[in-house]
Amino acid sequence: LNFKDLKNFISSGVDNPLILILDNIIDPRNLGACIRSAAVIGVDALIINKHHCAPINAIAHKVSVGGAEVIKIFHVTNLINCLKFLKESNVNIYGLSEHAKESHLECNFTNPSAIIMGAEESGIREKTLESCDFKINLSNNKLFKSFNVSVATGIILAEAKRQREI
Repeated sequence: LNFKDLKNFISSGVDNPLILILDNIIDPRNLGACIRSAAVIGVDALIINKHHCAPINAIAHKVSVGGAEVIKIFHVTNLINCLKFLKESNVNIYGLSEHAKESHLECNFTNPSAIIMGAEESGIREKTLESCDFKINLSNNKLFKSFNVSVATGIILAEAKRQREI
């Protein structure tokens, strides 16, 4: 599915969407694990930056344990335009950054939300992070700040789901 399909999907009236966006995830094992977490949580859509992400190959499929077959996955070529469209559709954009001051526990994920996850070493690309409505972190540990991206994805999606079920 591509950007046009995503626009049709969002415009069709998805009720209070929860969207996961992956930017700069280059390891297919991490990609597969993120897809698996998204499927378990039941996100409405997964957006993958086509030029800045690993392909969904046999390794990613295997690690996703079937998640790649049950979740709507949209491949976009211009993530900034995609984020602009989501904002125009009243979706809040959250970007995970170890440098952010706001904790994910302080966020309100009960509204339409898109959560962007980046690679462990480089994180979300700078222009993408600048486009976020909220920059958030998962850890206040000053000695060791980052989780593996697939672990971080599971943590933040679980918190979003918890808030939505209250």
